[in-house]
Amino acid sequence: QGKSGPKIAVLSLTIHVLAVVIAWCCVRSIAAAGDFEQLFMLTPPFITMLPISIAGWEVREATTMVAFGYAGLAQTDGTVVSILFGAVYFIVGAHGGLVWIFSAEKASGHIEVAHAVED
Repeated sequence: QGKSGPKIAVLSLTIHVLAVVIAWCCVRSIAAAGDFEQLFMLTPPFITMLPISIAGWEVREATTMVAFGYAGLAQTDGTVVSILFGAVYFIVGAHGGLVWIFSAEKASGHIEVAHAVED
């Protein structure tokens, strides 16, 4: 059990860094103002908010609009970045869902579950 803790911590941090990279790519795609460092501070809070709505839609947009405003960036850019961010997550999730639906394990109806071996 002690061996998996550092791996989980690294993977958790990696997920947040990749979310910042996606947000930065969204900012670059619309030529909005914003540095990677600013997005590194702004992105994790609006990603990790409680999902009050379906997949965080509308809550995430409102939060990014406010966060961009507090950071001195255009609030409309924050809304557009948030919509693009959600679209990227939807598209990637849809592709992952299709891969799972058409996978051999799903077709056979037999999915193996790994059990932890206790020492």
